[in-house]
Amino acid sequence: MGENKESQPATREPDSIQMKIDGDELVVTLVHCRYSCEPTPGGRVADLYELCGQAVRSAKWRQDHLGPLLNHLDRRARSFRAHTGVSPFEVGSIEELYRIRELAPQLRPRVHTVLAQPGLSAAACTEEYLRLLAGAETYVHTLTQGTSTVYCSA
Repeated sequence: MGENKESQPATREPDSIQMKIDGDELVVTLVHCRYSCEPTPGGRVADLYELCGQAVRSAKWRQDHLGPLLNHLDRRARSFRAHTGVSPFEVGSIEELYRIRELAPQLRPRVHTVLAQPGLSAAACTEEYLRLLAGAETYVHTLTQGTSTVYCSA
């Protein structure tokens, strides 16, 4: 929400959250991006651990029909607006968030988690990296009953 994550410490929150109502489902996409811990991008295991940790920590938002997430987003949006005078929403509004929060208990949550780390090469991915990604994906899937996608370099 307007922060330069490159110069910020790692966060427990997704870098981007997208929500939409699709029939009887509340579709939520949690996007996690990990910037390089070094000046140049690379496939460092420390960066991948941080990225996977972000995804694992954010899996908790799935509980109670996403109520904790929606309440948290409301608090963050109001705080951001109070401090900056600007809306934190790239698309949508606080009113749309309120409508989603009101309908959420009647909707089936569907969570998709995205992990993006451009410094990680798919071609040069080691067994250690694959085990780390698989462990994070398994944990996230168990908690969210959702899906996940990993984006990296070719």
